[in-house]
Amino acid sequence: SFQALGDRTLNLPAGSLIIRDEAGIVSLAGIAGGAATGCTEGTGTVLLESAVFDAAAIARTGQALGVLTDARSRFERGVDSALALPALDAAAALIQELCGGAIHGVAQAGEAPGPANAIPFATGEMASLTGLDLTEEDINATLTGLGFEKAAGGYLPPSWRHDCGHTADLVEEVLRVRGYDALP
Repeated sequence: SFQALGDRTLNLPAGSLIIRDEAGIVSLAGIAGGAATGCTEGTGTVLLESAVFDAAAIARTGQALGVLTDARSRFERGVDSALALPALDAAAALIQELCGGAIHGVAQAGEAPGPANAIPFATGEMASLTGLDLTEEDINATLTGLGFEKAAGGYLPPSWRHDCGHTADLVEEVLRVRGYDALP
């Protein structure tokens, strides 16, 4: 069991991802912070954690516990792994600006996930799935405007787009920008 913020005792299911130190569980990763390590008016030292957790694992644990937190809802939708370190730096700078003190550096464990695989896409897919006959230039302008990067045979999704992994997703993005009323 784990004493979480908000005076809640959580009986953790097997497979729960936790953050711990030598004294015990500090937090339920991506779901809830620990009561023993929460901040109060007297807090003088803080350790910031910026992490990327597996969205499905967070969702499973949260559902098993029946706990819905702001952290859980964000992590189970997927977070932009490219922002983990910049967000940490920004939070530390803001705390320092508002509260004073010193920043003592960053320790990193693990590696950020690499870039996604390119999603295959041929211009003819647009016409075959929607009936719209758009030029490669129109499609490319739309997708790159949304943050996708042209790659050999397709497009790389931006780091914040966990929902795109198939050709139909790219077609939907172009159609969304073009307007559904353009469908024949």
